[in-house]
Amino acid sequence: MTTRVVIVDDDGWIRRGRAQALGEVPGIQVAAALSHQEALSRPDLWPVSDVVLVDAWDGRAGFDRFPGVGVVRAIRAHGSGGDPRVVVVTGHLVNDLLRLRMAEAGADFFYSHEEVADPERLAAAVASAAAAPPAVRPTTRPGAVEPALDWIRTNGLEDAFSATSQKAVPFSRRTIGHIRREVGDRAGLAPRGQLSRWRAVVDFVNRARGAELRRPAGTDVGRPPPRPAP
Repeated sequence: MTTRVVIVDDDGWIRRGRAQALGEVPGIQVAAALSHQEALSRPDLWPVSDVVLVDAWDGRAGFDRFPGVGVVRAIRAHGSGGDPRVVVVTGHLVNDLLRLRMAEAGADFFYSHEEVADPERLAAAVASAAAAPPAVRPTTRPGAVEPALDWIRTNGLEDAFSATSQKAVPFSRRTIGHIRREVGDRAGLAPRGQLSRWRAVVDFVNRARGAELRRPAGTDVGRPPPRPAP
């Protein structure tokens, strides 16, 4: 049987290279190769796809530099036939909040770019995903990250997280206190009823959105073997 694959990546050269490599593999058909934005406008692809390769990060994406999460959410929200296996490919393998976001969104597998850097390993990842049994997905997923990021976007507070210090935040102290309470409660950053520290809120949000102002020790060190998203 033919495995129908969709490739989603912000880099046109990577899309073209992966499409060409997979298109030369017997039994694999590349149905489309799209940017994240294009993928969001093509819900017709998900019911007819077997595997979707989704790149997680795009440094030009604005507030949320992990637009791949939105693509995975859109795939799982479509719900009109088909259940493609979603394979996330990223250079942020050790970002625990990205792994959590992708798991909550409904991704199935998680690879670093290096782990699928040659045609053979890329084809093997697609074949492994296509052969995997359907995942049992709960109708609702408890989340800590997406509710916090969604609240920030809904209230137009993205600019609060581009400043290097609290003094440079372009909002009033009252608004900052509101952010600390609302984001902290949604993300569980402090015991219920206590106000989260501003630095803890900023570090959480920036790591979750792929725009850390401070890189934690050990970032991008080591390459664990591929495994299903938790």
